[in-house]
Amino acid sequence: MGTYQLFATGGDAVGGMMNRPPNIPMPCWLYYFNVADIKATLESVKAHAGQVLNGPVQVPGGSWIAQCLDPQGGVFAIVEPAPMA
Repeated sequence: MGTYQLFATGGDAVGGMMNRPPNIPMPCWLYYFNVADIKATLESVKAHAGQVLNGPVQVPGGSWIAQCLDPQGGVFAIVEPAPMA
């Protein structure tokens, strides 16, 4: 999907940016929430009337992500960080 640029504060990565893909109609921010267990969290999303839009998929570095929709139509994502080596 092109270059994904991470940015940090105090040495810790806190976000990332990339060029807008052609299939996304407008620029936007997507908020990610760290979770301990992505599969259990996705079950909770569905149990509380949310939807899983995409994922889970593993991304470079070993983390797992998924994009979701809350019952009011808000889009958000979750990430299960890669295990510490």
